[in-house]
Amino acid sequence: MSYKFCTECGTKVEKQYRVCTNCGKQFANVQDTYDQRQSDIAVGGIPSPNFQEIKETPGNNTRSTKQTSRSKKLYLTVGVILVVLLFGGYYLGSTLTSKETVIQKFEEALQEQDTTVLVGVVDTTDPNLKITKKSLFPFLSYIEDQPQNLTFSGLEKMRFVSIHPSGKKWLFFDRYKIYIKPFYPVISVNFDGTEIIINNKKVGKINRGEAKTFGPYLIGEYRLKAVYKGKYATIDKEEVIDPHSITGKKMEVNLTLPENYLSIYSDREDAFLYVNGKNTYQRVGEMDRFGPVVFDASITIHAETEINGNVIKSNETTLVDEDFRDIGLLFNYQKENTPVESSNVTTEEELSSTEVVATEEDLSSINVEAEVKKIRTEYNEINRVQKDFTTNKQGRNFTQYINENGIIKKIVKHENGLTTEYYFWDDGSLFFIFTTTAKPLENRYYFKNNHMIRWIDSNERKIDVNSSKVNQTFKDWENYWVNQILSSID
Repeated sequence: MSYKFCTECGTKVEKQYRVCTNCGKQFANVQDTYDQRQSDIAVGGIPSPNFQEIKETPGNNTRSTKQTSRSKKLYLTVGVILVVLLFGGYYLGSTLTSKETVIQKFEEALQEQDTTVLVGVVDTTDPNLKITKKSLFPFLSYIEDQPQNLTFSGLEKMRFVSIHPSGKKWLFFDRYKIYIKPFYPVISVNFDGTEIIINNKKVGKINRGEAKTFGPYLIGEYRLKAVYKGKYATIDKEEVIDPHSITGKKMEVNLTLPENYLSIYSDREDAFLYVNGKNTYQRVGEMDRFGPVVFDASITIHAETEINGNVIKSNETTLVDEDFRDIGLLFNYQKENTPVESSNVTTEEELSSTEVVATEEDLSSINVEAEVKKIRTEYNEINRVQKDFTTNKQGRNFTQYINENGIIKKIVKHENGLTTEYYFWDDGSLFFIFTTTAKPLENRYYFKNNHMIRWIDSNERKIDVNSSKVNQTFKDWENYWVNQILSSID
């Protein structure tokens, strides 16, 4: 038996077959064999018994071709889908993690004050600071008041924020975060045991002369408050941090509390000081200064001493004027003394308590010490009732205090933020001037009928107003300062 091989699939097939028994491929010599057989039949021949007629089945070939085509299309489709998914996924991943997307989320979250989104897109370079909704509030509070800065670029120009890679996402894509600037406030105070409060939260205590570091905090709006609780007063000071003033990682803040101390004197230095009716067991003559105190009329002071077995009480002074801290606590009695002549410049101890001088021909000889005591009592009384006076401000540096009868009792004048002058009147007559400078240097001028009878200079010396030098100084005062003030009242 002879065989042949299919040229399509290579299958071994008996030679008499017209088509391949495997793939259905029609052989080229089929027609010749068929024609020979038909010729043999026509002449009365008999077909060869070995010739097996194979009927061609058209459907087999068509079905096989369709299956091949479908497989190719399937593979192609799957390949295209995989390519699309691959490139689409990469594009989507890179888009979701890009700088532009992170900045857009950041700006939208700022507009909506959405702390949930912000926690996911912001960070800080300080490992000691954890980003939470609460830690973001000061930053958001400041931004809310600065609508022109609700953009990343605006905040970046102010050096409040920056953007940097923060690891990988899905192994392939750079992950970006916006970093908010951190800072540490370094706070110092001027009282021991001062409590520090930052944005209504107590964070610790500081002593005088030390600087303590707090934080870290995200850059933003912060209220720093120092509170000192003393025996006689609670003093506080608050300062709001401007984010623009934070130039480095550390920011020095000096919370200097008002040093509300009093200078107290008396004609009996052995007298005890009383505060709101309670004995402090401190003698007036032994106190360098007293305080700190507050000037809200909550504190009243006086002195008590014993004379001839009797306890006597000085005048009382209620603290209402923070600009006037020189308080005299005097007793209503007079000592018998022999007048002595005064020198040109004398100390407190050298000058007797009954100094007699005459500064003008129309003034009779007067007891200067007695007049000074009266003057001190009067200006203390004016300060005590000052809260009931009507104030009349003439500019930011000039204030008049007027009583219920419309009479000016006191004038306060500020000069260049360095010098303060206090003028006191009684029955239309100037009786006392007190001046203080920033050093401080203090001068006290006592008047009788608008004429100076005593001058206590910044060295606590009593100056004889009869000396030629003082007379010239007095004339300068009278012709310029006093007359200027009096003319301003008219």
